[in-house]
Amino acid sequence: MRTKYVISLEDGEVVRSIDAVRCYRGEEKKYVIEVSRPIAVVEHYVSNRGVHYITVEYSDWDKERTLEVVRHALGLETEEKIVV
Repeated sequence: MRTKYVISLEDGEVVRSIDAVRCYRGEEKKYVIEVSRPIAVVEHYVSNRGVHYITVEYSDWDKERTLEVVRHALGLETEEKIVV
């Protein structure tokens, strides 16, 4: 299952998680997020073979620092099968 996460980059905690939503023809799903601190919006998906796919959709920080915080927040620090 695909899940979108809003992660606070300062605290390293998940502010909100949004489960995947099916979009039908002609419909578009949008989310409005209002925050006052640095955040990252990421999509996380685990394949049938156990590979974690992380897509950073938005971040206030550079990619390296963001991925470090995201891995910690999602508990993926020890996982080796991660595709970014």
